[in-house]
Amino acid sequence: MFVTHSVDEALVLGNKVVVMTKRPGRIREAVDFDLPRPRDITSPEFNDAKRHILSLIREESTRLAQAS
Repeated sequence: MFVTHSVDEALVLGNKVVVMTKRPGRIREAVDFDLPRPRDITSPEFNDAKRHILSLIREESTRLAQAS
């Protein structure tokens, strides 16, 4: 297990990225990610996964802002 706040770092180093909720810290979604190494950060697969993870993070941030 490796904890990071960098989506790029998570996708370069990991095979599964887990997006958490803020509080309480629960699993929002686990994204399996299995590209060959070294990973090409310009590939469509890498960028599709990055967009998906960033959308999960944005949705969580929006949900929290609306709840305040």
